[in-house]
Amino acid sequence: MPAHGTRAENTILWTRSLKPPKLIDMTRLPLLVIALLCARCAAFAPPASRLPRRPSCSRTPVSAALPPASLWIGGAVVGGVAGTPFVVRATTSWYRGIPKPTWCPPDRICAPVWTTLSASMGYAAARVAAVAGARSRPIELALAHYALNIAWAPIFFGLKYFKTALVVQVLLVASLVEIMRQFLAVSGVLSAALLAPYLVWLVFATALNFELCRLNPNPRASIAGSPAS
Repeated sequence: MPAHGTRAENTILWTRSLKPPKLIDMTRLPLLVIALLCARCAAFAPPASRLPRRPSCSRTPVSAALPPASLWIGGAVVGGVAGTPFVVRATTSWYRGIPKPTWCPPDRICAPVWTTLSASMGYAAARVAAVAGARSRPIELALAHYALNIAWAPIFFGLKYFKTALVVQVLLVASLVEIMRQFLAVSGVLSAALLAPYLVWLVFATALNFELCRLNPNPRASIAGSPAS
């Protein structure tokens, strides 16, 4: 007999020696699906350089070190009443008797108007300070303007220097235009728009100051000759 079996027997033996293929372990199927989904999502994910970065927690925002807007508003309103004693003393005495234009507003509206305008100025300054800081150039210019505004009442009603007060009014209008430009550049339209009513009032007050100078070329003589003096 030959050393090896027939071809048919060899084929049967070889077939039996083959191991059947292993089936996929069904317990691992969910893990395989999750892995495929993650790979699929990673393929379509944007590059890391395009993802938005979170702000660093170590940096403190500028507004965190500043007083709230209510303090800016309150400070502007309180500071605006610094000239009130001069105004009240004048409007209850000599100011009533001097020549004035027919369109001169009644004294009773000045207090609410100035309170509203001061509050708007304070809020606008708070918005700008939150962006640029309390020691920024726009805020420093606004504070200098505010100090000049406070000085107007003692000059006009206290010292009775009508022409000097008119110069102050012109400076106030010119500086406010620049302040509005800087507020617009730093904090947007709203911060500049908050000062628009104040600009209108300043222009009106400047025109009134001019008319008072024209009608009273010698203020002290007008005051001395007025019935209320």
